[in-house]
Parts: sequence; structure tokens; C-alpha cells
Amino acid sequence: MRSLVIGLDADGVLLDYLPAWLNALKERTGYELRVSEVRQWDITNYLPKNLHKELYAARTPALYRTVKPIPGAVAGYHKLLARGHCLVVITSDRPNFVAEKKSCIERYFPVSRIVLAEHGRKRDTLRADIFIDDALANDPDILFDQPWNREVPHPGRVLGWTELVARVDFLARRHPLPVRVHKHATSVV
Repeated sequence: MRSLVIGLDADGVLLDYLPAWLNALKERTGYELRVSEVRQWDITNYLPKNLHKELYAARTPALYRTVKPIPGAVAGYHKLLARGHCLVVITSDRPNFVAEKKSCIERYFPVSRIVLAEHGRKRDTLRADIFIDDALANDPDILFDQPWNREVPHPGRVLGWTELVARVDFLARRHPLPVRVHKHATSVV
């Protein structure tokens, strides 16, 4: 099995941020929205219009102090590291969120590199053998299943970290690995 450079999205693949965000909204407004009800990326589609601003006000940098890892993520991350893969966390966020998000990631995962990308440019920011994300807009090789991406088919969908590790193992044994060339990509050091 060969060693791969793997780009991992933070929110929705490593970190289960949405429950914390929806809980913060509930504490602020009393309005309850469950993660299972969110079937699209834009959460405001599930809220009354008067709560749109409250939703974004509830998402503060301090929220990342309460965010937990996705079930199975810590064990799966360690399995990929033990197999010799280079794991790079890639995320996008507003500048005032970066320090808290980085602390949250480092609380659960032994990362050597976190890359901050422009929104919608994650794949172009990192040259990786495999890119894993929960957002279809980021063109992942492996789509991490979440309620908001289930309505769109994807050949690389995984239903959790056990499947994610198995898919990476399969791809690491393939020769040659399909290469995707991106004109804005940068190499990993």
C-alpha cells in the first residue's frame, strides 16, 4: 500500500459543528432545528426569515469550544496516519474564526498542517492525491455523507469513517491512482 497525501475538510468530515451551531441557535432564540432536518447546504431554507440573522449571530468563534469530532473520526484519522498517509486538514472560514477552529481541530487530531482556503476553492488550494469533503461544491474525490448532500448522487460517497478508511485503503492499493490536475493547486511541503 502506498502513502498518499489526503486533504480532509474540517467541518462535516472531522468536526461535527452543525449540532453545536443549532444548539447555540436554540439557546439564543428557543427555535429548535434538528440536524436530520437539514437537507440542503443553506440552513436558512429551514428557518423562518426573522431567524436568518440570529442563525449567523449564533455562530461565533467560541462555538468551536463546544464542537465534537464526527463519530469515528478520531479512530479513523489515527488509522490513516498509522498507514503512513500524509493528512492535511483544509478548511475555509472567516479570519476571526481561524484560531478557535484550529484549537478545536488540534484538541482531537494530531495535525501537522492546516490549510486555510478561500470559500469554494479548497480543491484548488491543495494538491492532494485524495480530497475528502462533505460539500459537493468543493468537488471531492470522496464525499462524506451528511443529510445536506444525500439528494445528489456521488460515486465516491462514504457513509462514515469506517467506509472512508476502507475506500482510502482501496485507492492506496490501486496503481496508478487517478490524477486530477488543477491549475491553481499548490504542492504540499
